[in-house]
Amino acid sequence: MSADWYHAYLLSSGVQNRDIMPDDIYHYVIDPILNRVDSIPFLRQKSLNELIWDRALFPKMLIRRVAGFEYDEHFSLIGEEHWAALLKDHTKVILKPSIHSGGGRDVQILDVKNGKLADRDGQVVTRASIAQAYGDDFVIQALV
Repeated sequence: MSADWYHAYLLSSGVQNRDIMPDDIYHYVIDPILNRVDSIPFLRQKSLNELIWDRALFPKMLIRRVAGFEYDEHFSLIGEEHWAALLKDHTKVILKPSIHSGGGRDVQILDVKNGKLADRDGQVVTRASIAQAYGDDFVIQALV
């Protein structure tokens, strides 16, 4: 057990229990054994989770790219010309990979100004730059 994790938990909760499992051990050791998502390819694609579970469990999906094709929250096929309209009611959004992700890896919070995306440094983020960085599978969600 990670002593640093246990110490932080003890300080924040006041509960001393040697049977508590650290999140890092659960996430990287136990969860992959119990939940073999690698053997079920459909479950690896996080942008499709709303087809299985209640949409209310997830942040609002604005744009999803699945295998190189882009869809809106209702799984209607969209093009670049639709992006501004889908983003217009938001000031910040979350961009993240929808495959081979976890633990916050490669997640970005982007600003939305006039239907355009910008990173935390104010640099414009284009559809092409997202596709280059994230490939054929990513999601843009409303910031909760």
